[in-house]
Amino acid sequence: MAIDGVTARLLSEALLDAFLPDRLDQMLFYRLGKHRHRITMKADHESIIFDLIMAADAEGWLPRLVTAARESRPAHPGLVVVAGRLHLTADTGGHLESILDTRAPDIHPARFRAALGLLEGQICRIERRTPTGPAPLGTGFLIGPDLCMTSYHVVRPLIDGRIGSDDVGLRFDYKHTATALPGTVFALARDWLVASAPNSSFEDRDGESAELPEPGELDFAVLRVAGEPGEQPIGVDAEPGAARRGWIEAVHRGPLRAGDDLLVLQHLMGEPLRLAFGRVSELNGNGTRLKHTANTEAGSSGSPCFTLALELAAIHQAGDPNRESWHVPTYNRAVPAAPIFTAWRG
Repeated sequence: MAIDGVTARLLSEALLDAFLPDRLDQMLFYRLGKHRHRITMKADHESIIFDLIMAADAEGWLPRLVTAARESRPAHPGLVVVAGRLHLTADTGGHLESILDTRAPDIHPARFRAALGLLEGQICRIERRTPTGPAPLGTGFLIGPDLCMTSYHVVRPLIDGRIGSDDVGLRFDYKHTATALPGTVFALARDWLVASAPNSSFEDRDGESAELPEPGELDFAVLRVAGEPGEQPIGVDAEPGAARRGWIEAVHRGPLRAGDDLLVLQHLMGEPLRLAFGRVSELNGNGTRLKHTANTEAGSSGSPCFTLALELAAIHQAGDPNRESWHVPTYNRAVPAAPIFTAWRG
């Protein structure tokens, strides 16, 4: 990839701000296996970073450099901007700035990007091992050092015993294909099921139903993960002192209303992480489901839905249940987070 001048300048400024010289050397060595002195013998930090960017671009490892820097400093807004320009971050469809400008002008874009950068490392693709390779089941997200939340129906075969826990993996950091990096896979712990509540039986049928789910039919599962991914740094070969991955703590406990903005971080069809924007269009009669307009497809079940304040608002559940060939889907369905966390934690 041939980097343009504007992107090169932004990357240089971000690396200068994010890394002191010794920390830059450590990031290059541990994450990329590169010795800085073999790239440049310049003495001043700005010249070192310029030579580094030029070498990475010329030798074809610029995407890996930006990804490694982001994994080391996931909350750095400048690195998030550069990753977006190089299509190395969760795909937003180019709508982020316009949505913030028109719907949330009081939100500072740099702080929003920094918080979004942290969230990206806390979302995973849940997958099943098969003879032909991993098969995606859905999306999950960390809510504790070793706790992953997803939809019950995503892991129903696991809960029912149709597949074994050893055959299920949680793949983090799978955000793009340009770097050819597969992400970081964690296994389930031995005592993997922490809490769960089923979906409603009528939701497994085609076609929309006027029935209301029972209050306890909240379609969620909390899984315990081996290795405490939330306490680990992002990436496989992290340098000492790298930032930990973290987990989602902010939950929107207030009411949701039609017209409220939502953004969904998801693994559509098992693909790399994507970001979709939409709005709440309707809530059901007992507050256990909502309809929204964010663009989702298979693989996004279990994805976290956030407010523009980046509070967890809901778990995406399913698309329009009318699967007739002539029907144009008009909405997607999610379970509000507030009743889930009330039922689980009180």
